[in-house]
Amino acid sequence: MLRFLLGVAEAGFYPGIVFYITTWFPAAYRTRMLVWFLLAIPVSTVVGAPISGLLLGMDGVAGLAGWKWLFIIEGIPVVLLGFAVLWMLSDTPDQARWLTDEEKEVVRKRIASERHAGEIKHLWPALKDTRVLMLALVQFGFTTGSYGVGIWLPQIIKTSHISNRDVGFVTGVCYAIACVGMMIWAAQVDRSGKRIFNLTIGCLLSTAGLVFAILSSNFWASLAWVTVALIGINAARAIFWTIPGRFLTGIASAGGLAFINSVGTVGGFVGPALMGWLKDRTNSFSAGLLAMAGFLLVSTALSWSMKLIVKQE
Repeated sequence: MLRFLLGVAEAGFYPGIVFYITTWFPAAYRTRMLVWFLLAIPVSTVVGAPISGLLLGMDGVAGLAGWKWLFIIEGIPVVLLGFAVLWMLSDTPDQARWLTDEEKEVVRKRIASERHAGEIKHLWPALKDTRVLMLALVQFGFTTGSYGVGIWLPQIIKTSHISNRDVGFVTGVCYAIACVGMMIWAAQVDRSGKRIFNLTIGCLLSTAGLVFAILSSNFWASLAWVTVALIGINAARAIFWTIPGRFLTGIASAGGLAFINSVGTVGGFVGPALMGWLKDRTNSFSAGLLAMAGFLLVSTALSWSMKLIVKQE
């Protein structure tokens, strides 16, 4: 029940941030700005995985289990940041105390001057739009693959029979490489403007990475291919959220992003649950990784088909 309530509390955060960024940054910069935000996901693993491994070692301190110390120590900064956001962030550029009047005017004009192909302004037309429905399915596919791999990655690494501390550090290295890859990729996407093409390539790269990870007989070679998949997944996530803004605006953008995210986040349950079920049935992670590759392959196909209905990159 508490896990469900946590999900309810955080449900609006992700689409809210994506919508917030669209009100501040023109399309030419949006992929890079989203990457800086989304960078927090792999960076949190880079930093958090080793720390979590150490916190689990606090088992029995003050009569608490190690996992409880992990929740307490890692949860307190989040609560404090929640209060800080109310004071530090402004709703719009016009309200930003740290911008000059000239800078506010530049941002306002750049955002207002953008043209949207097939612009949708109202909620119901957005929810039944073919592009929104397809994007929701793409998001579901790569979220299933992303969470299925990400949640189980420490357990996959643990099969090499190393300590919890070393598992944390190795996991951190995988995500550190993914961070660098997604930043380089995002800069290239903003220069080329080919978001749908790069989204397709990101999903395809992650699919190929998982397939080659299964085929590799050497554990560390397999882990290298999983890292390649993480680069594709994280780059695809950043590129993906710049696409709805090409044809949604206003309340349609807010509602459309929330709908896409709601459908997509179901994959956050399906992926890890399916990985765990297949691990129990086969006593191996190979079947689970193959299933995650299958979901990512579907997202690849759907992403490519988006080129037929989103005419303006």
